[in-house]
Amino acid sequence: MSAPLSEEFLPEAEELLDQMDADLATLEQTGLTPEQMADRLNALFRSAHSLKGMAGMAGLTEISRLSHEMEELMDHLRMGRVSPQPPTMVLIGEGVALLRRGVAMVAKPGAPGPHGTPHGTPHRTNDTTLVEETADYTNRIKQIVTATPGSTSPPLASLGIPARLVAALTTYEEHRLRENLRMGRTVYAVRVDFGLEDFDRQLGAVTGRLQERGELIATVPQIGEPESAEGQTIGPGRIGFELVIGSTQSRQELAEGVGPTVQVTALVEAGTGGIRETMTTQPDIVPHVPHAGEATTSVRSLSDTVRVEIHQLDHLLNIMGELVLQKAVLYQLAKELLEREGSSGLAGSLLKSVQAVEHKLTELQEGLVEARMVPLGQLFDRLARAARKLSRELGKSVDLRMSGEETRLDKTMVEAIADPLLHLLRNAMDHGLESPQARRAAGKPEAGQIMLRARPQGASVIIEVSDDGQGIDLPRVRDTAVRKGMADPDKTYTNDAIIEFLFQPGFSTSEQVSEISGRGVGLDVVAKNIATFNGLVDVTTTPGVGTTFSITLPITLVIIRALLVRAGAELFAVPLSTVAETLLGRSTDIRTVEGAEMIALRGRTLPLLRLREHFACAPSTQAQEDDLYIVVVGSAESRLGLVVEAIEGQQEIVIKTIGELLHGLISGVAGAAELGNRRMILVLDVPALLAEASQRVVATG
Repeated sequence: MSAPLSEEFLPEAEELLDQMDADLATLEQTGLTPEQMADRLNALFRSAHSLKGMAGMAGLTEISRLSHEMEELMDHLRMGRVSPQPPTMVLIGEGVALLRRGVAMVAKPGAPGPHGTPHGTPHRTNDTTLVEETADYTNRIKQIVTATPGSTSPPLASLGIPARLVAALTTYEEHRLRENLRMGRTVYAVRVDFGLEDFDRQLGAVTGRLQERGELIATVPQIGEPESAEGQTIGPGRIGFELVIGSTQSRQELAEGVGPTVQVTALVEAGTGGIRETMTTQPDIVPHVPHAGEATTSVRSLSDTVRVEIHQLDHLLNIMGELVLQKAVLYQLAKELLEREGSSGLAGSLLKSVQAVEHKLTELQEGLVEARMVPLGQLFDRLARAARKLSRELGKSVDLRMSGEETRLDKTMVEAIADPLLHLLRNAMDHGLESPQARRAAGKPEAGQIMLRARPQGASVIIEVSDDGQGIDLPRVRDTAVRKGMADPDKTYTNDAIIEFLFQPGFSTSEQVSEISGRGVGLDVVAKNIATFNGLVDVTTTPGVGTTFSITLPITLVIIRALLVRAGAELFAVPLSTVAETLLGRSTDIRTVEGAEMIALRGRTLPLLRLREHFACAPSTQAQEDDLYIVVVGSAESRLGLVVEAIEGQQEIVIKTIGELLHGLISGVAGAAELGNRRMILVLDVPALLAEASQRVVATG
């Protein structure tokens, strides 16, 4: 594939497929008006048509052929020749899935090009299985299309529609006109004319008001006509339109609601076949007068969107991180100079300049981070498609509700959390929701409800997957853990400790293995993937009421705000997004339970981890006091108290990798960071420390 194809075809094709999924989800909703149904069917048709054209230009014949067959089916849907029943919509959903597979193959590196020649960013849509499935799919569509009988409706001219309009209507517009008559509506012709300077703006205003009062069937321009059909002259420098609309309103109501129209004519009234009389209103249109310097035409692009590859933004963000580091160095130098010479002179000026640079760097950082952000609605739409498929496979009726689709998150993180969220969705539908019979017996609606929510919270984003099912059977989880050798049958475990078993590799309570669950792969993958981004997973469950999984993710990864803490002679950075609170305690407050240190915090037990002992730090030369600082990290049910000697303040840091040689050898370290005084410190991997603490709690009971 040539570079232009990879840069233009792939993102546009993905956007079209996402839009098709969203339109399909809308069509599956109940209570749609005929106008809404027709609008979504039209949108589906346009997306398939656009994808067909793009694929044809790129030489992707398989995708183009499949799009063409889907376009044919959706045209029959638009024309009312095929009913939009669930089997038909499922068939379209299968077609979108096949198109996604074909588009995904376009992005596979190392595959042959359209003529079998490899290139840098190749495309390949000749996978044998895909070709066979596409052939089978197109045959199923052809069977539906060829079996559709032709229309036997009387010609529009016999209904009294003027010949000039009949000749101007497309086949689809003729179909929508008949549909409006079938629904008992009156079909009107609304005639308007405007000045050429701003006719598009005025026409848009009129069509908007018409669409509020019925279905706009067609817009027929009449430019160049010296007279209207009723003998009224359209003056020079003006353009006329005849708008055909189906409405339940009277002629008077329509004329008053639309505003300054030339004519409102009832072409065919509901239940009749005759042309009705015309009611004329006086036009009240003020011609648009161009102001000085205004151009009558423009060659500027209508779009101001520029696509940028994510690796380019990664590079810019890394440079930004280096600038933040250099800013910290300058700030440290300014402080040292200020201590020597005082606030007057060069030291004061340097400090002010550094502070000004810091302000602009913050703005630049926010701008770069914002450029990488995408709305979670794109991912939510894909999850909704998967939920519909799982619902059919499980035989469970599911009411999936989503909120916060506009919440934005880093593009890299959105793709990385797609699989974890899919795991949680599967668990909610398979394990969380009861069978329809059990729900009826429990007095619940037969359709189980799953909520997919997202919301920003400070420098983090929280994503929740909740269900109104049976909740987690904690005794069963404990018994399964005992049977698998993960738990001691003689020990008592807290609910939090029992929930932690769910995130252990190989853990599953399913009695049978299926494609959906039972293989012991799921929540451990969720925890691992989320931990990669310094994120946290929390679980709350109530028997008979439901379960909620909450994922907390930082908005950005490279440049973060951190809390600097001292353990012994060493400094550590704790990502601020993981810090719940800080406490000042005393050694006498700590209790030891079976070798594990704990402290009471607002009626619950908080496990402790002494950083100096965990990392075997050299003791500090400063005098040790009885007071201890405790940094509480985590959120909701997963919390841990980090015992440190001092809290040194907050600072922006740039996380650097510690290298493959050290990876896995240093437990609880996410990377390293350089401070303004050139000192290197370790950045704590809070999710890893939480996991270790949970395992100790499980081991000790």
